[in-house]
Amino acid sequence: MKIISYFLLLFTVCTSFCQKKEAKIKCPKLYENNFSTIGSSIKKIVVNQDTISVTEIRFYCVKSAQLTSKIAFDNFGKWTETTTEFNSNIPQFTYQNIDILKNNKKYTLYTNGKESANQLYASISITDDLNNDILSEDSQEKEALINFFANAIREKKVVQSKFDVTYFLEKNPQFKNRIKQ
Repeated sequence: MKIISYFLLLFTVCTSFCQKKEAKIKCPKLYENNFSTIGSSIKKIVVNQDTISVTEIRFYCVKSAQLTSKIAFDNFGKWTETTTEFNSNIPQFTYQNIDILKNNKKYTLYTNGKESANQLYASISITDDLNNDILSEDSQEKEALINFFANAIREKKVVQSKFDVTYFLEKNPQFKNRIKQ
């Protein structure tokens, strides 16, 4: 009985701590063509059946958690792969072999986001062809890549776009003949 009580207490403390941590990032308002702040976190992603750790850059309090995905779609076309993480309502879109900065360097871009009662952000993670984290602290390209997306967020009009229709049809192919693209 003591063991069960101990685990219940531990679970309660952990749960309340996690909730308080998210509550600190709550957005007082959402920005149409901006964000409140840029943050970062280490994220695990699966690449060729291996798990690697990469830096995730988060643009907080944007109008849509899929904003970085829409920007990537508008600039680079349709994504290569879509995955949905456990406990997430926003899919991760992978764009492989793209030249983000127009410097003849090819990257893999992962766009994602989170939309919950306590958080709203759109995010990016970027690796090179050797799966090196291009947004790490010591990266020479980090600032330019963040600026590319920050500037695109400030210029992006959040409306239903071709991205929304393309993603909807990928998930619901039975509607393909009914919707004009």
